[in-house]
Amino acid sequence: VKNSLLTDGMASLKKQLAEQTGQASAQVADLKAELGAAHQQLAEAAAKLAQKPPLPVTVSFRGRLLYKGYAARFSTIIKKDIQIVVLVKSSSSGETKSYKMNLGSPFSELSVSVFSGDELTLKHTEYADRTVICP
Repeated sequence: VKNSLLTDGMASLKKQLAEQTGQASAQVADLKAELGAAHQQLAEAAAKLAQKPPLPVTVSFRGRLLYKGYAARFSTIIKKDIQIVVLVKSSSSGETKSYKMNLGSPFSELSVSVFSGDELTLKHTEYADRTVICP
């Protein structure tokens, strides 16, 4: 009788464990599906953010009269003030410097020398980054 009760108890425990394992597996599957859907939503949101309009700023260069190199000249077609960040990466040293610029007039000029091959990256939160290489 003791063996029968023990065997019945073990069988009952095995059955409960099997049910709990099945429920836990189903919960894990549901959570994996939710996570997959969240990853998809995140990827879609990131893609929308990446599709910013082009930055409406043009860059031209003019030779500097008193110094070596070029002066970068920026213009925009926007009729309102716009603040951009200009990152200038030196082609000779690899060093990058950051400048904030307010473009409110038809032409705004960067007051530092840039040299042939230097990389200028223009940034604004509402527009896609734009990179220009000094000739």
